[in-house]
Amino acid sequence: MILVCTGFHIPFVRLFQAADDLAGRTGEDVLVQGRNEGGFNFRYARHAQSFDNWHELAQSARVLVSHGGIMLAYALQARVPLVAVPRRRCYGEHCNDHQVEFSQWLADQYYFPIVMEMAELPDAIERAVAEKTSQFLPHNRIQLERFLAESLGLKKAK
Repeated sequence: MILVCTGFHIPFVRLFQAADDLAGRTGEDVLVQGRNEGGFNFRYARHAQSFDNWHELAQSARVLVSHGGIMLAYALQARVPLVAVPRRRCYGEHCNDHQVEFSQWLADQYYFPIVMEMAELPDAIERAVAEKTSQFLPHNRIQLERFLAESLGLKKAK
């Protein structure tokens, strides 16, 4: 199964479409989590606004595809192959490109692919699965907390 997480606040229609197309082309089970107030009509992928068993789903996934928010840190903790798909300002998906910056910062440390254009998604998924390098390493926790504190204004690490 491919698990796609887009967060709870902003619909991510561009990723909804790419995940649905991927499920249709490959026949693979694709479960998409995210707010869908625009009413995107999933034809092939399954969709849920949210789910209570996120950790179990992540553990059973072949790969986790996540928007470029804090969900990336949770995905790294799940130790599942990861692909980041940040929302982009140029597509009107967010007010700035902080998700691109956050994704790149994490990818530089944990070596997971970042998808900027949806045509890259299938290859990025296969690369993430083959390399299996994205995982949260406890010794990097302080570094991650400092980045969050400095870049996003969250509580500073001790």
